[in-house]
Amino acid sequence: MVVKKQLERGGKDMINNKEITMEINENDVIIKVNGTEKLKVSINKKSINTKDIYELLEYDVNNKYSFNCTPKEKSELQGIQGEINRLYNYIYELLDKIVTAVDDINENERAERAKEDNSLLSV
Repeated sequence: MVVKKQLERGGKDMINNKEITMEINENDVIIKVNGTEKLKVSINKKSINTKDIYELLEYDVNNKYSFNCTPKEKSELQGIQGEINRLYNYIYELLDKIVTAVDDINENERAERAKEDNSLLSV
Protein backbone atom coordinates (compact mmCIF):
# COMPACT_ATOMS: atom_id res chain seq x y z
CA MET A 1 0.00 0.00 0.00
CA VAL A 2 2.89 2.38 0.78
CA VAL A 3 4.46 1.62 -2.58
CA LYS A 4 1.14 2.38 -4.28
CA LYS A 5 0.93 5.69 -2.40
CA GLN A 6 4.49 6.60 -3.40
CA LEU A 7 3.80 5.70 -7.02
CA GLU A 8 0.74 7.97 -6.98
CA ARG A 9 3.08 10.77 -5.90
CA GLY A 10 5.65 9.90 -8.54
CA GLY A 11 7.81 7.47 -6.58
CA LYS A 12 9.98 8.12 -3.56
CA ASP A 13 9.99 11.78 -2.58
CA MET A 14 13.11 13.49 -3.89
CA ILE A 15 14.17 17.01 -3.00
CA ASN A 16 14.84 19.31 -5.94
CA ASN A 17 17.18 22.14 -4.97
CA LYS A 18 16.34 25.53 -6.48
CA GLU A 19 18.91 28.27 -5.95
CA ILE A 20 17.54 31.78 -6.47
CA THR A 21 19.94 34.64 -7.14
CA MET A 22 19.54 38.25 -8.21
CA GLU A 23 21.72 40.59 -10.25
CA ILE A 24 21.31 44.15 -11.37
CA ASN A 25 22.29 46.01 -14.48
CA GLU A 26 21.65 49.63 -15.32
CA ASN A 27 17.87 49.25 -15.83
CA ASP A 28 16.79 45.84 -14.51
CA VAL A 29 16.84 43.48 -11.59
CA ILE A 30 17.47 40.01 -13.01
CA ILE A 31 16.25 36.99 -11.06
CA LYS A 32 17.80 33.60 -11.81
CA VAL A 33 16.94 30.08 -10.71
CA ASN A 34 19.82 27.61 -10.81
CA GLY A 35 21.75 30.08 -12.97
CA THR A 36 19.02 30.48 -15.59
CA GLU A 37 17.41 33.89 -16.02
CA LYS A 38 13.73 33.60 -15.14
CA LEU A 39 12.50 37.14 -14.59
CA LYS A 40 13.53 40.73 -15.28
CA VAL A 41 12.00 43.61 -13.37
CA SER A 42 12.54 46.90 -15.13
CA ILE A 43 13.22 50.11 -13.28
CA ASN A 44 10.58 51.66 -15.57
CA LYS A 45 7.86 49.06 -14.92
CA LYS A 46 8.62 48.04 -11.31
CA SER A 47 5.96 45.36 -11.03
CA ILE A 48 5.82 41.64 -10.34
CA ASN A 49 2.60 39.66 -10.36
CA THR A 50 1.81 36.38 -8.64
CA LYS A 51 1.98 34.47 -11.92
CA ASP A 52 5.57 35.69 -12.37
CA ILE A 53 6.51 34.41 -8.92
CA TYR A 54 4.74 31.07 -9.39
CA GLU A 55 6.54 30.53 -12.70
CA LEU A 56 9.82 31.67 -11.15
CA LEU A 57 9.56 29.12 -8.36
CA GLU A 58 8.41 26.27 -10.62
CA TYR A 59 6.45 25.24 -7.56
CA ASP A 60 6.48 21.65 -6.40
CA VAL A 61 6.16 20.35 -2.86
CA ASN A 62 9.48 18.54 -3.30
CA ASN A 63 11.38 21.73 -4.13
CA LYS A 64 13.80 23.16 -1.57
CA TYR A 65 14.55 26.81 -2.27
CA SER A 66 17.70 28.66 -1.29
CA PHE A 67 17.82 32.41 -1.68
CA ASN A 68 21.47 33.35 -2.07
CA CYS A 69 21.35 37.13 -2.07
CA THR A 70 22.08 39.96 0.31
CA PRO A 71 20.36 43.32 0.45
CA LYS A 72 22.16 46.43 -0.70
CA GLU A 73 23.72 48.63 1.97
CA LYS A 74 22.03 51.88 2.94
CA SER A 75 24.91 53.83 1.42
CA GLU A 76 24.18 52.19 -1.96
CA LEU A 77 20.61 53.53 -2.03
CA GLN A 78 21.72 57.07 -2.87
CA GLY A 79 22.97 58.62 -6.09
CA ILE A 80 22.63 57.48 -9.67
CA GLN A 81 22.46 53.75 -8.87
CA GLY A 82 20.21 54.35 -5.87
CA GLU A 83 16.91 53.74 -7.66
CA ILE A 84 17.89 50.35 -9.09
CA ASN A 85 19.37 49.36 -5.72
CA ARG A 86 16.13 50.33 -3.91
CA LEU A 87 14.18 48.20 -6.41
CA TYR A 88 16.63 45.34 -5.78
CA ASN A 89 16.06 45.65 -2.01
CA TYR A 90 12.29 45.69 -2.45
CA ILE A 91 12.42 42.51 -4.55
CA TYR A 92 14.90 40.98 -2.10
CA GLU A 93 12.49 41.50 0.83
CA LEU A 94 9.55 40.16 -1.17
CA LEU A 95 11.31 37.02 -2.40
CA ASP A 96 12.96 36.36 0.96
CA LYS A 97 9.54 36.26 2.66
CA ILE A 98 7.97 34.15 -0.09
CA VAL A 99 10.83 31.64 -0.24
CA THR A 100 10.85 31.26 3.55
CA ALA A 101 7.07 30.73 3.66
CA VAL A 102 7.03 28.27 0.74
CA ASP A 103 9.90 26.26 2.22
CA ASP A 104 8.07 26.07 5.57
CA ILE A 105 4.88 24.90 3.85
CA ASN A 106 6.77 22.32 1.78
CA GLU A 107 8.64 21.01 4.82
CA ASN A 108 5.37 20.60 6.75
CA GLU A 109 3.77 18.82 3.78
CA ARG A 110 6.73 16.45 3.45
CA ALA A 111 6.56 15.73 7.21
CA GLU A 112 2.84 14.96 6.91
CA ARG A 113 3.54 12.62 4.00
CA ALA A 114 6.23 10.84 6.02
CA LYS A 115 3.80 10.40 8.94
CA GLU A 116 1.17 9.04 6.56
CA ASP A 117 3.67 6.61 5.03
CA ASN A 118 4.78 5.47 8.51
CA SER A 119 1.21 4.96 9.67
CA LEU A 120 0.53 2.83 6.57
CA LEU A 121 3.56 0.69 7.39
CA SER A 122 2.22 -0.06 10.86
CA VAL A 123 -1.17 -1.21 9.55
